[in-house]
Amino acid sequence: MSSRKKIVAIFYFKRADAKSALGENKAAIEDYDQGLRLVPIDALRALGYISRAEAKLNLGNDKGAIEDCDAAILIDPNLAEAYENRAEAKSNLGDTSGAIGDYDKVIHLKPSYAKAYYKRGRAKAKIGNVSEARADLRTALKLAEQESAKPLKTDIEEVLRHLE
Repeated sequence: MSSRKKIVAIFYFKRADAKSALGENKAAIEDYDQGLRLVPIDALRALGYISRAEAKLNLGNDKGAIEDCDAAILIDPNLAEAYENRAEAKSNLGDTSGAIGDYDKVIHLKPSYAKAYYKRGRAKAKIGNVSEARADLRTALKLAEQESAKPLKTDIEEVLRHLE
């Protein structure tokens, strides 16, 4: 891949990120598409799939987000963000067990990531596995306190109160 193509692809990805941050998800997806056409199958391409999946999640296109996450995982099976986005999409589609499996993978890859324990705990509570949900939420709370993640800590405490 020429360095010019790579620079142009990065431009498309950065512009798409900006559009997505502004809530212009359809326009962001178009730029992600352009960038993905320019890059070979490598780490940069995997990140493009992850970013496009996030934009699709924001539009409610959960199946499309799953497809992009699957593509990113095929390129690099160690991208926790791909599993996290896929878990969110699966959860939105009612596949709670599938979401839990993806959160398991996120936690395996990023064992200190409070948000993954929080989301997995909520998913476990949803299927009635309250004791494991509490354990995940307690772990999430400890990690959130270490990260000084106050909004997440507040959310975790609220869910724990409902489970007690």
